[in-house]
This record gives sequence, C-alpha cells and structure tokens, in this order.
Amino acid sequence: MLYTFSYTIPKNTPFSEAKEVELPLCPGFLTDAIITIPSGVMYLARCQIVDAKNNVLPSTENMYITGDGATVPFKLWYKLKRAPFKLTWKLWNLDDTYDHEFFLALTVLAEEDYAESGWFKRLIEEITKLREGLLGTGEVVEF
Repeated sequence: MLYTFSYTIPKNTPFSEAKEVELPLCPGFLTDAIITIPSGVMYLARCQIVDAKNNVLPSTENMYITGDGATVPFKLWYKLKRAPFKLTWKLWNLDDTYDHEFFLALTVLAEEDYAESGWFKRLIEEITKLREGLLGTGEVVEF
C-alpha cells in the first residue's frame, strides 16, 4: 500500500511546539519512505517520524530530517506492531519569515500480502534453520 501525505509547517514553530500529523497505516511492514523538501527551506524546517515514543526516521534519537530542494529516500523494514497501526509525523520550522511544506510517501507491505503469498513464511523458516545451524538452538524468533 502506498500512502502520501503533505503538511505546511507554520513559520516560527519550535521543536517544543512541533506539529504532529497522524499517519494511519495498515498492519504490516513499512518498507520505504520518501520525504520531499522543496527549495527555499534552507534547512530551517525539520521532521521526524515516530511510533509512540520510538524514533522510526531517523532511527537515532534527537536527530531529524531536513534539507533544501531534496528528495530523501529511505529503505526500512519496520513492523507496525500495535493497533491502530499509525505513526506520527513531527514537524517544526525555525524560519521566522516563511511557512514550508513537506511531502511524504510511505510504502507498507500489508500483512495479508506477505501472509497469503507464503514467501514471508518461507523466509522466516529459512532464517530459523540458519540460526539453528549457527547457534545450535531450536528457539523460534517471533515476528
């Protein structure tokens, strides 16, 4: 499933008053994200994507995404674990003159897509066999 979002961040929006946009998604794995930052932002507007209190993008705490005239792609494998399967897009803008709009595209491999195809189950079985061969344990890792 492809999801697209945009948000205009008002000027003079500090991190302490960051705007939070709810991103409703389907259960599954977040596999791709593309953030488009138009020209003129001059690294003054910034964003993060979080799941509850955990950073998803960037994954490092206290970091953010910014730029100027950039399209920034990310490859991920982030499981959306808890209903209602939503993330939060936090945005702020240190520019004292202009509002700035960011664009976001997310791709989620829906749970039914990987469950019904059987390829995901086979992948987990192969990983489990490899793990058992390397570690000599019969433990199964839950995904």
